[in-house]
Amino acid sequence: MCDEITSGLDPLARDAVLALLGGLLRSGRIEALILISHDLGTAALADRIAVMEDGEVVEVGAAGRVLGAPEHVFTRELVAAEGTFAVAGD
Repeated sequence: MCDEITSGLDPLARDAVLALLGGLLRSGRIEALILISHDLGTAALADRIAVMEDGEVVEVGAAGRVLGAPEHVFTRELVAAEGTFAVAGD
């Protein structure tokens, strides 16, 4: 479980940490990862995403679908504020 693992990191260090985690997942050295983040760019590493608003889950689904075609208004606002994403597996 990684809780805000990249918060406070500069972009280069953030990218290195995400590349390391992605490599560990692809290699099978870790089988599962729960990643908690306010940064949707970090969440793009995930296969599935759950979006929370005020402590309540408002949307769950495949990362590509949630980030590419969000259904809930809060998720749409988050995605619009962050920009575009390259999602793992896409």
